[in-house]
Amino acid sequence: MLEDVLVKLTGDEKISSAYFNHEKSPFPDVRPTSPIYNAVMNMTTRGIMVGEYSGEFRANQPVDGAEALLAIRVLKQHINIY
Repeated sequence: MLEDVLVKLTGDEKISSAYFNHEKSPFPDVRPTSPIYNAVMNMTTRGIMVGEYSGEFRANQPVDGAEALLAIRVLKQHINIY
């Protein structure tokens, strides 16, 4: 969802496929072949979201309210750069 917002606000359609064809993931719980891999990489490489200290992203775990608000705030700051 945040990736879609980033694409729409920046007008950069390349964002939605920027990490296709990667062979190795920095997160053991998110494989490069996963449908969410591109979104995870877009959010983490821009500092909008972060992985856990364990190295995992926890893609299958719920995001609590504080994490969601922080991600939205960072996305807003990132968009103001454009």
